[in-house]
Amino acid sequence: MLLQQNSVAHYRVRLFECLTELSGVEFEFVADAESDTPYMPVLQSSSGAVQLTRCRLFRWALPFGVHLYFQPGALRRLLLGEFDVCIALGSPYSLTTWCMLLVGRIVGTPILLWTHGLLAPERGPKWWVRSLLYRCSSGLLLYGERARDLLRAQGLVRTPLFVIKNSLDPDAQARAEAHVSAADVGALRARLGLREQDRVLIFIGRLQPVKRLDLIVRAVAALGARGQRVHALLLGEGQQRESLWQLAHELGVNELVHFEGAQYDETKIAGYFAVSDLCVIPSGAGLTVMHALGYGTPVLTHDRPDLQFPEVEAIIPGETGAFYPHDDFAGLVAAISNHLFPEPLKAHAAPLCRQRVTAEFHPVVQARRIEEAVRAVSGRGSTLP
Repeated sequence: MLLQQNSVAHYRVRLFECLTELSGVEFEFVADAESDTPYMPVLQSSSGAVQLTRCRLFRWALPFGVHLYFQPGALRRLLLGEFDVCIALGSPYSLTTWCMLLVGRIVGTPILLWTHGLLAPERGPKWWVRSLLYRCSSGLLLYGERARDLLRAQGLVRTPLFVIKNSLDPDAQARAEAHVSAADVGALRARLGLREQDRVLIFIGRLQPVKRLDLIVRAVAALGARGQRVHALLLGEGQQRESLWQLAHELGVNELVHFEGAQYDETKIAGYFAVSDLCVIPSGAGLTVMHALGYGTPVLTHDRPDLQFPEVEAIIPGETGAFYPHDDFAGLVAAISNHLFPEPLKAHAAPLCRQRVTAEFHPVVQARRIEEAVRAVSGRGSTLP
């Protein structure tokens, strides 16, 4: 099997390892060694189980922030005609994908597209182009059930749709947690200035506008005005760090909002989650949901699924998190307060969060779903060698 990506994000490494561990299915991974996304670290070397065929990615910037991508090396691999199935990036902005769909027909290789599909209903020229891309494929690998339902509602009923969901590495998170001692937690609380009665919010990910992290800073100030002392830990780097830092100073909560920078050491990350009560993602909830639930920390985000990413489907109100009314700051503040005081939701939600990840959002489960899709479109079912 050929699996093409622009680059291999660091969080996908465990999934790719699980794919190499599948019995009877062999994958070749083709990708660039450089990241195609700012502030996103990638697999840098071919080591261990994941061996990359490195193919340079060419990128062209168009107006309105649009980029086109082309990876000729991936096409050369597909042209060999050696593969039973190819999985390609399911983006209409990938010239590689359009060419692969054509080459796949020539060499007789079914092409599966790995994509978000739709996050919200879509119409007009943008949908026409996207639907053409999808209809030319042998099937779609989708991150969520909502995307599948939206595509079917918009007429994509003849293209096989496989919901594979998304994952990080909850097993590595569990190992990291086991290495965090009570002394480590106490030292971190002391460094951050956390008092016994204080509550702690956490966010991990890129500090970018779509996340509306300014609302976390403003919520800390609003809660403080109510007499509720709440800290916020922001783990990440991004274009908004400076503006968020400035806002914290303007609101007088700079001692409560902690900019801890990008963190990739899971043991350190586990320590931060150990002192945290609630993960808040004001908007654009994605893989941060997986990270938080893997550490037994419930997630709070807004209730507009059309403005969220598929990972939000892991949130079950009252069990693995909660929703607040979209575009309602007072509602956000009230929801944070209600899920922190008098007793944090995490007190009873932690095992439910971990169970949710293990059952539905684990890389072993995701790899098996990918295998099922590959076998389905190959036309050879369980007999695939």
